[in-house]
Amino acid sequence: MAWASWATYFCIFGTQLAMTLYLQAVLHISALEAGLVLSPMWLASSLVAPLSGALMQRVQPRWILVGGFAAFFLGTVLTALLVSPEAPWGVFVVTLLVAGAGAGFTFAPLTTVAMGEVPPQEVGGASGTLEMARMLGSAVATAVVGAVLGGTAASSLATLSADSRNALLVTALGVAAAIVTTLFLKNGGLPGAAPDTQEQHDDTPESAAPAGRPIKP
Repeated sequence: MAWASWATYFCIFGTQLAMTLYLQAVLHISALEAGLVLSPMWLASSLVAPLSGALMQRVQPRWILVGGFAAFFLGTVLTALLVSPEAPWGVFVVTLLVAGAGAGFTFAPLTTVAMGEVPPQEVGGASGTLEMARMLGSAVATAVVGAVLGGTAASSLATLSADSRNALLVTALGVAAAIVTTLFLKNGGLPGAAPDTQEQHDDTPESAAPAGRPIKP
């Protein structure tokens, strides 16, 4: 699940960065306005995240993750396709809502599945690995989007729009890979029984062996 967590944050931060630069450099809106345009994504993910936790009582985590990643992918791709020099900023509200809702559906199942894949004594290490994957995903997204858009500061609006679209599509590829990974979750992503710390042996315990009479000298 480390890979899926990496892909989730790669797409979240990649989308936010690419859209922030596009909204300000191409549509010429202020930083505050750009933040307001992007806020539906975070609002949707915050509202949906608790619902995914409750839904796990009825549905296998694998299918919740697949549905969440699919909505996340769809919202990101639709956002990319709408990017143009003449696009009104309001058209992105719906697509970002879809992307944010999809991302929100992945938060709780990702953590639950990751913790269920390891024995109890390794939960601390697994939690740290998951958090590291998230931070790496956001860092790589910043680097990738910066590389795609870094040389276009003085370019035409059409070039800036095309590069922003490409950056969004690149981030969506990470989510597509996460969908494929999630489909192959063992046991549907349900936490398995915690392994015993000691193997059971067939030897009869000494305390259960019949006690013989001591031999008198």
